[in-house]
Order: sequence, then C-alpha cells, then structure tokens
Amino acid sequence: MTLRSLDLGSGYKIALRDLEIRGAGNLLGAEQHGHIAGIGFATYCQMLEETINRLKNIKTVEQEPDPVIEITVDAYIPNEYIQNPRYKLELYRRFADLEYAEREDLLDEIIDRFGNPPEEVMTLWRIATLKGLCRALGIRGISVHNNSIYITFQEHSRVNPEATMKLIDKYHNRIVYKSGKEPQLILKTTGLKQEPLEWLEENLPSLAL
Repeated sequence: MTLRSLDLGSGYKIALRDLEIRGAGNLLGAEQHGHIAGIGFATYCQMLEETINRLKNIKTVEQEPDPVIEITVDAYIPNEYIQNPRYKLELYRRFADLEYAEREDLLDEIIDRFGNPPEEVMTLWRIATLKGLCRALGIRGISVHNNSIYITFQEHSRVNPEATMKLIDKYHNRIVYKSGKEPQLILKTTGLKQEPLEWLEENLPSLAL
C-alpha cells in the first residue's frame, strides 16, 4: 500500500502503516514494539498535537491520560472493506476518539457509508466503545493476561460504589479488589463462560453513576 497520496506528516504515515499491518486491536495493547506502537495511536496523535502547539507557543489544557486497553483481538479495517487509505485513517481516528454515548451513531454512519462491517471492524468498534466507556468512568486501563482481567481505576474515578460492590459480590469466587491510590479489580477468567471482551461489555456499564 502506498502512502504518498495522503499528503500527511511522516508520523501519521508511520502510524497508519502500523495500523494497516497489525490492526488497531493490537496497537491498543502491549504486543507491539516501537514508539508509536508502545503508546497507542490515540496517544501518539495527542502527543503530536501537543508538540505542534508547544512549538507554536499555544497553551494546552491538561487532560486525563487516555485509557490503555490491552486485549488480544483481531481488530482492524481490511482492504476488502475500505481500500482508500484516507478513509481508513479517518475511521481509525474516529475510533480512537470515540465517546461512549456516540458509539451507535458511529456504527450507523459506518454502515451507511461502507456497508455492513466484517467481524474485524466490528471488533475494532467494540474495543473503541470499551475505551470510550473507560474514559467516561475514569478507568485508567484494562489488561487481559495470565488468565485474568485487570481493571485499574483512576484515583478519582466516576464509578458507582454500590454497583461496584454488587459486582464483587456477584463474582466473589473469582474477583479480587485491591485498594490504593489507583484501585484495581482482578477477575480470574479460568472457567468463565464468556470471553473477556464480552464480560467487560456486559458488566462495566453497570458501574456508571
């Protein structure tokens, strides 16, 4: 795939190239190497914007760090679905910035513009939706490894304490709560009837205030 027609900076070309080769599902996780892959596409774009503003002496407002989602999934935009690299870059950016409340609107727009999405794009939308939910709840990050789901909350998260306790009671045989400056829920997935992403989609929305 050629990137010359995009007329974008080399950083964006590298980011798009990485997204093309590996898929945004892995890019949001920890299985990659290199600077952009290590921090994630959305964070990279934010850092690029902040650097440009700093060079132009434009003051920026301090923002919360973007949630980090580390789930091994097959999530990307296949060439068979969208061939135009400009449209792909646009859509990857939309996924990266997706707010939870706007998830259905984005999916409807994708279907209207490009037709019914394949499974890889649907998974990418699900990951972006989960990240938007984490942003709304004040969740620092989610990591799935060692047969466990790790949910790390910000110091001042926006979750319902009662709903959190109900979730802990519901899965008391497999869930552990660790208190601290950034509290953490750890769920053992061994024997869990759902895939981690499906479990998160079902249970995290209930924690909203």
